[in-house]
Amino acid sequence: MIDKIYINDEILQNVLVLDVGNEKVSQKKYSVSVAFGSNNRVILDENSYQGYTRTIKLLIDDYNDIRSVIDKIKGINNKIRFNDGKFYFLYDMLDGLDIKRLTDFTHYILEIPLYIHPFKYYNEDDIYTVTGSTTIINKGNVYSEPLITVHGMGVCDIAIGSQKIKLKVTDVATIECMHGKQNIYDGSGNLSNSSLIKGSFFEIEPKNNSVVISSNVTKLVIKMRSREL
Repeated sequence: MIDKIYINDEILQNVLVLDVGNEKVSQKKYSVSVAFGSNNRVILDENSYQGYTRTIKLLIDDYNDIRSVIDKIKGINNKIRFNDGKFYFLYDMLDGLDIKRLTDFTHYILEIPLYIHPFKYYNEDDIYTVTGSTTIINKGNVYSEPLITVHGMGVCDIAIGSQKIKLKVTDVATIECMHGKQNIYDGSGNLSNSSLIKGSFFEIEPKNNSVVISSNVTKLVIKMRSREL
């Protein structure tokens, strides 16, 4: 039974949880094409995954609390976690919320539809500090999109698994690998995509991955963001 909801790691107050919808496994996206000269359809793997909708239903005593609950939940790319589970989800609040006043005139039911992004993320994330060649583990069952902080000076080479990147670093750089947010930032948090010389943003495969860094890298901090389908 789910009786607690956490939004961005803060518990949702002044509500009784009635329903949170059903969790679904992330499915791959496919497109259908017709091959020239063929009567058959061709199914193409788009190398991405699709999310799903999930509606949460809350009982609220005080009408004045409804606005504060909506303000807490609204937005995009927020984190939601149920009870004290080991996973959290990323979601966008959708249009179409519904408020019903019960016949006792003292309670309200609030229904909020959410778009749940693909994958569920481990709440306790692994963070690796790398100062030389080593091996890291993605404990999830699908590739992760890590957040990587590079400490170094000059042209730095980083290899994780079969992927490699070369970039210019002045003291500190941050590589944000999450799709839709992929960027490189300097030590002051300024956008610095021009510092990328070669390579693409990392997708760390499940299980063991070797890490190799060049001599210009003094330290690498990898926030794994391991996740499951």
